[in-house]
Amino acid sequence: MEKVIAQKLKSLRFVYMALIIGVISFILFAVIINYFNGSFLIPDQIMYNTFLIVSNVFFVVGLLVAVYITRKKLSVITTDDLESKLDQYREAILARGAILEGTTFLFVACYLMMGFHIFLIETIIGILALAFFFPTNRRIAEELKIDVRQLT
Repeated sequence: MEKVIAQKLKSLRFVYMALIIGVISFILFAVIINYFNGSFLIPDQIMYNTFLIVSNVFFVVGLLVAVYITRKKLSVITTDDLESKLDQYREAILARGAILEGTTFLFVACYLMMGFHIFLIETIIGILALAFFFPTNRRIAEELKIDVRQLT
């Protein structure tokens, strides 16, 4: 049983890390493209302001929705079986991670289109938000309301 739990935790962390690595890879790709070719558009101040406001609103709303959905999904976990709890937990946090990843990709797209470095900084903030919610044993135990020793 402990081996199954360890495997579930390992696969959960692997998939979540893939979300983070995907954003990092995309931003590195965007920086290289922008360095050699420049931005895709020739932005004016109105376009810059519009995309800056829209992307930040999307990120904040996405963060709030991600946290809400995660709490909602975690609140309906009633089983005592740890394996079932971890399966439902994986579903909840991968939804949270996917929403955060999507809003972070918007920053990368804005950087690709316009080339302003503020979008790189916002992408880094999005990556840090993803890293903050990384499923450590302590975080999993807190969110599932179990003892952390059950996970080790």
